[in-house]
Amino acid sequence: MKSQTSQHRPYQEVGALIRNLIVQTPYNPGDRLPPEREIAEMLDVTRTVVREALIMLEIKGLVEVRRGAGIYVLDNAVGEGAAESADINHCNDAGPFELLQARQLLESNIAEFAALQATREDIIKMRQALQLEERELASSAPGGSESGDMQFHLAIAEATHNSMLVELFRQSWQWRENNPMWIQLHRHLGDTHY
Repeated sequence: MKSQTSQHRPYQEVGALIRNLIVQTPYNPGDRLPPEREIAEMLDVTRTVVREALIMLEIKGLVEVRRGAGIYVLDNAVGEGAAESADINHCNDAGPFELLQARQLLESNIAEFAALQATREDIIKMRQALQLEERELASSAPGGSESGDMQFHLAIAEATHNSMLVELFRQSWQWRENNPMWIQLHRHLGDTHY
């Protein structure tokens, strides 16, 4: 793998290596790739990096990850145009684990500050958002961008009474909602309330 000074994220580099393996071996559509564990050992990276790379390749239509069954090459991954159609080195989206890590860091600090600043009205607003989220979970019909989950986290950010922190929260939520790898991860998890 390339050095850490590269401007590409590790999962992007691993994705490029896996794509090259598919094209050069050559694998045929329907062929099964080695398991995540073997790929991680072969490339000397963590399984988390391999998992992110595979999600990216799945979004690009090059592989299909079948839970419990393996990783399979798709038609789009084979042929001369595969490298050009899946130029994953130009993907600038953060991986889902990177987004989750940033969100945990940001939101835990916002919550800590909100605990010191919150008013009675802020607490009431948080409770109302939690009740909405509980209704959504009970009905198995989660809301969209204005879901109880989002409203609850927004209420916490607003309880800081700091407009910059509120805006940082809104931006991080949008990054998550618009990130195709995050969306794909949730399809695998089957959980929209993460």
